[in-house]
Amino acid sequence: MRHIGNHVLSMLHDALDAFARLDSEQALRIMKEDKRVDEEYQAATRTLLTFMMEDTRNISRCMSVMWILRAGAGGGSCLQHCRECDLHGQR
Repeated sequence: MRHIGNHVLSMLHDALDAFARLDSEQALRIMKEDKRVDEEYQAATRTLLTFMMEDTRNISRCMSVMWILRAGAGGGSCLQHCRECDLHGQR
């Protein structure tokens, strides 16, 4: 979970930097990074589902973690969309 958060935070920093510099190449790299965030999210989700299947007492705790992970992964997708709009000159 911490890794996804750090990854999205790094993407945010890079996106703001790319925007300030009008660097379209860096913006494209950031867009590709979103796929890695999605892969990390899917791997974490699979792990949490395994924990829930092994012991149903873990369901509430795992669901809370899944919502937090989803918010982090959604932040990466939002950044990707912002960069796409910026690349196409939309504001």
